[in-house]
Amino acid sequence: RSAPRPAARAAQTGRATPPDARRAIKLGTYSAIERLIRIHPVLDQPWVPRYFVSFVIYHEMLHLVMPATIVGGRRLHHPPLIQARERLFRDFERAIAWERAHLHRLLRA
Repeated sequence: RSAPRPAARAAQTGRATPPDARRAIKLGTYSAIERLIRIHPVLDQPWVPRYFVSFVIYHEMLHLVMPATIVGGRRLHHPPLIQARERLFRDFERAIAWERAHLHRLLRA
C-alpha cells in the first residue's frame, strides 16, 4: 500500500479554512430527512441581533413547506416563490441590511 498523497492527508485531518480566507458562510441548513434546522455557531455571538437569527430560521422553515424544485434538469433550492415568501418576514429589509453590513464580520468569526 502506498501512503496517501499530501492533499488526501490534509482532507482527512479536517483542517478548516482559516476564517480570514472564507468567502462564503452557510448560516443555516434544513434536513428534510431529520426534519432538523441547523444554525451556524457564529449566530450565537452576542453582537448578532435576534431578528437576524429569526430570519435565518424563517428562511430554513420555508424549505420545509417549499421543497426544492427541478427546473431544466437542475435542482433549485431558492426558486422565486421562496424568495417572495422571504419578503413576508416582518423584519426582512432590516435583516438583509444587517447581513450586508456585517457579512465581513460573520466571515471572520
